[in-house]
Amino acid sequence: ARRAHRALKSLVKLQALVRGVCVRRQSRIAMQCMHALVRLQVKVRARQLLGTFDHTQ
Repeated sequence: ARRAHRALKSLVKLQALVRGVCVRRQSRIAMQCMHALVRLQVKVRARQLLGTFDHTQ
């Protein structure tokens, strides 16, 4: 029973480790996507502002 309990504990630790790696990977990908969206928004906003300056001159 003790051996089975120890094996189960080590399995739970391994699962937690793998889940942590997966969560970190997911969050890294999400941050990269958010960063790309922000860069795109900056480009669009810059074009909008430049477009308004072009029409006023």
